[in-house]
Order: sequence, then C-alpha cells, then structure tokens
Amino acid sequence: MRILRSFSTMSTALCLAFASTAWAAETFPKAPPGAGLPSPPAAYAPNPLNLIYTPIQPCRAFGSAQILINQTKNFKISGPGSFASQGGPNAGCGIPASAKAVSISLSARSASTGNLAAFAQGTPRPGVNSASFVANQTQTVGSIVALGSTGQISINVSKTATLYGDVTGYYEPQIEALININGGIYSGGPRVLSATLLSTGSYAVTIDRDVAFCAPRAQAYTYGYETHAYAFNGNTINVYVFNREEGTTVLKNDYFYLTVTC
Repeated sequence: MRILRSFSTMSTALCLAFASTAWAAETFPKAPPGAGLPSPPAAYAPNPLNLIYTPIQPCRAFGSAQILINQTKNFKISGPGSFASQGGPNAGCGIPASAKAVSISLSARSASTGNLAAFAQGTPRPGVNSASFVANQTQTVGSIVALGSTGQISINVSKTATLYGDVTGYYEPQIEALININGGIYSGGPRVLSATLLSTGSYAVTIDRDVAFCAPRAQAYTYGYETHAYAFNGNTINVYVFNREEGTTVLKNDYFYLTVTC
C-alpha cells in the first residue's frame, strides 16, 4: 500500500509539473533563440471592425440642406474646418479624422412621401434605406453611418427633401501596434504614427492624438522581460523595456505590444 501510495503521489506531482510547464508555455510564449536577438514575431492585422465608440453632445453637422429628387449630396462630418457652408458650426463638431463611422440623427421633411439612404461618401448607394418620410411631416431616425476617406457622408433621396443631421457620437479604431526591436512600427493600426528607439530599452511612440489622460499598456515579446509605459503630455508615449538580472534592472531592446485606452 505504501508503494502504491508513493507511486500515486509521484504521478500526481509529475502531472502537475507537466501541466504547469504546458500552461507557462502557452501563456508566455518565449521567443526562439537567435544570435542575441529574439526572432521576429508574426505580424498581425487589427480587426477593422474592432472600433471604440465615443459619445458627444449632439452637434448639428448640417441643417436646412435641400436635396433634389433622386439626387445625392455630400456632407463633411469629421476633421478640422468649418461646417458653416452646410448649416453646421464654424468650428466643426470635433469628430477626429481617425473616426470611421458616426451615430447620427437624421431629420427629413418633404412635400412628398419618399425615403433616403445615408452612406460613406465615395461608395455606392446601398440597397436598403436609412429612413422613410411622409409628405408634409418631419421624420427623424437614428442611424450609424460609415465615413468616407475624406470624413464625409452621402445622402440620397427619392423625393426632394430638406435634411438635418445631428451627430451624437463616433467610432474609431483602437490605438494598438507591435513595435519593432530597433524602433519603427512592425505591424498594427493606423493611429500609431511612429516609434523611435532613443537608447537601449527606451522607446518613444507617437500617437495621432493627445494621450496625456490616456492609459498606455505595453507587453514585451520576450519571456521574462518587463515594460513600463508612460503618457505624460502631448501625443508621445515613452516605453521602457528591461530585465531583472540578479536583482539589477537592465534595460533591453525588444519587440513589444502597445495598446492605449483613452
């Protein structure tokens, strides 16, 4: 019985050891050995549909805009510049150029019953309508509309109508990238503009917006390496990569993943 019990205990310990090893290998993938440098990780492409929504105070981007029967008109929604020419505010609505879509309340009034379709400028009219309107009544509907490459939307109407558009929020890509060991962007989203290796283990990453009140998070690619990321002011994030060797912190160059939450 003692032999069986000892064998059982030893088997359990071995199973736990193997399980722990397997878990560690899955959770912390170690870079393959190389000539003093980790092998490059596989590049990744962020999901273009993985967008973050930011609500805003309703902003009338355009108003009293008449569109003739079966015609299409474009309206600027994001980026700098005045919207006054389309019945909007002189300073725009504060939608960043990085926005890919907006939530918007569309109001239409017409002497005839008809429908309208709102879509990204520069793309074909979709086969479905965004809203329908009844003659001599103002109809309002909420919609999510993609933005064209210049930050505009297009609206097509089946009957001559007067349109108003109140933007209530916007969607933009997450701030994320994989930074190269020697600086530069290895892969990632469009909102990380550049990355520079300042000195051993010290990197400066430039973002497309002010990140003073954002929370950056960095993770080193090599197993055992650690990172610290700081966003003090402006659009720069400082990242330090290091390893602890016998209680001493030693800065190291390494690939690292960076995400920023604002």
